[in-house]
Amino acid sequence: MPKKTRVIIHLPNPKPTVELSPTLADSLRQIIASGAAGVSSLELLEAGLISAHNNVSKLRKYGAIIHSERRLVPNWRGKDRHGIAHYIYKGWIDHRIVERDKEV
Repeated sequence: MPKKTRVIIHLPNPKPTVELSPTLADSLRQIIASGAAGVSSLELLEAGLISAHNNVSKLRKYGAIIHSERRLVPNWRGKDRHGIAHYIYKGWIDHRIVERDKEV
């Protein structure tokens, strides 16, 4: 049985790297690359990433801090779409450190 492919992502501070599946790695790269402006779920869809909400949810379980809010976003036709999810990368939580702090 083949081993699942993992991609190493270099994160902004404080945690240097994390290993993720290729799909989650692509999602995280897009969200980090968007910077403080963030990225909408429509932009992620245009980049070929299906199910942005599920990917963000999985990233949060791994420790990503991703802020989400609903915004007015123009689609590819220029028509405004209301309530589109917009994601902004805020950092990463190392669960091992959190668990160790809980024990103390």
